[in-house]
Amino acid sequence: MENIAKLVEEIHRENLCTYFILPLLKLNKKSFVCEDNFINSYLTRDGLYIFVHVNAATFFMGRTQLHPQYLALWTDKKGSEYFQFSIPGKWQEDVQIFIKGEYSQLSAGAKDMIHQHSGLLYRDKRITNVPITDVRLLALDRSVAVRDLWEAHYGVSLNAEDELLSIAGDRPFIDIENLVPVKKITTPTGINDLEFLKY
Repeated sequence: MENIAKLVEEIHRENLCTYFILPLLKLNKKSFVCEDNFINSYLTRDGLYIFVHVNAATFFMGRTQLHPQYLALWTDKKGSEYFQFSIPGKWQEDVQIFIKGEYSQLSAGAKDMIHQHSGLLYRDKRITNVPITDVRLLALDRSVAVRDLWEAHYGVSLNAEDELLSIAGDRPFIDIENLVPVKKITTPTGINDLEFLKY
């Protein structure tokens, strides 16, 4: 039971949009230099934008600006930094499905992007000869193994059509009224980051 409790804690460490929406932009936690620089990601309530909260933006700002969905860098009152990306229109139906918590109903195209770009283990044989898939990805297809796991852990009975990950509530959303846009960022040498990348 202790291992399952740790698994539940791991699932809730970051917002699910980190693993189910950010990959639709071919991004994941490792896209921001390293996982340690990534803090969390958040959706706007209309589902049009995703904000990525990072520890430091300065040294890879130029690379991030080259992403086709990149819009701006923002800070909050504490000085924390957030990258803003637009979510392409082709994924808007999937975003609304995500917001409703109907994860298993995401389109086949969205699931494929999630499998490829989430950074979560998917049929991975590097650790053992048996393919390993992260429980969040298994839940996308309402895996019987995950359902049995939750039933045993929580002492509940789940139907085959029940979703296996909870609706996130308000946690994955961000209110941009609390953020301030940063118009320009420079490297410690004083030159623009896009110019810096040329050297």
